[in-house]
Amino acid sequence: MKDVRCIDCGKTPGEIGEYIDAGRENGMSPESYVEQEEGTYNPENGHFICTEDFIRKELALGRRPVGSDGGTWTAP
Repeated sequence: MKDVRCIDCGKTPGEIGEYIDAGRENGMSPESYVEQEEGTYNPENGHFICTEDFIRKELALGRRPVGSDGGTWTAP
């Protein structure tokens, strides 16, 4: 089983309110919600970046992070 965790804050989805609430609203665990709905989720290693940390990264860069192909950025 993958260790689904935010690469910046180190929290699991079950420790982050937005994913707890979204999972509950959609009848699934916070981890399943991230695996199915979080755009930054990397299925190869379970890494993602939570919204709060994504916004912080975006502000630091001065732009929205994008993937190497110009598409959606996923956590390394």
